[in-house]
Amino acid sequence: MLRLLMRTWLQRFRGDVAYLERMFLGRTRPEAEGAVREALALCGSERWCEGCGGSLEEDTSGPSAVGHGATRLCGRCRLQPMFHGFIRLGRYAPPLDRLVQRVKGNAWHDVAEAFGRALACAISRKLSRPPGGWIVVPIPSPPLRRLRRGIDHTGSMARAVGRELGIRCTSCLRARSSVRQASLGRSERLQRSGLVWRGRSRIPEASSVLLLDDVRTTGGTLLKARELLERHGAREVIPAVICVRD
Repeated sequence: MLRLLMRTWLQRFRGDVAYLERMFLGRTRPEAEGAVREALALCGSERWCEGCGGSLEEDTSGPSAVGHGATRLCGRCRLQPMFHGFIRLGRYAPPLDRLVQRVKGNAWHDVAEAFGRALACAISRKLSRPPGGWIVVPIPSPPLRRLRRGIDHTGSMARAVGRELGIRCTSCLRARSSVRQASLGRSERLQRSGLVWRGRSRIPEASSVLLLDDVRTTGGTLLKARELLERHGAREVIPAVICVRD
């Protein structure tokens, strides 16, 4: 009963916030499920490299990609895959890129949760449950940036994935304040990552981790996160992101 009352109060509160945004700030919040569904219909991709998440051409029989059973790899990952498994919803292109930006810029919690539910569906189609079970870990933003935006968008996504799949969500990574990655070049992105391990955090040994983020650009942050997770006991790490910048 208490949970139902809290959920009802939260829905009313979000409705009041949306009304105030429309009246005083001129913001129009879209219907979450419809906005995500429309963006993915235009930018979703059925074929991507399961080593790095990059888009593949429709014909994957040529030199640019190769299929190994159920696994498809691009030419670069055929030599050395970035990850052994990758899940994404689509390409970083309009209108999906703008929707992701507005989730962060306008603190659209309901749209972030809708993205999380869409990711949960994609995860359930691609992955089976490993012996040690899955754990969801979001890539965090620096605390001051979350405070300024008014949203922890990857945290909202991760909690939605956890609820949909019935698995644990843990925030064991912490982001230090640093230069925004959007202002960095490719080589700087690969070399710099503000991620550190959160003190006293731990994950059960031999657990498999679903590593959630909104956009994969070079993959440097995801690689740093995988290094930290494996150092602290993760058996395998599979990234799951909304979109990939090709």
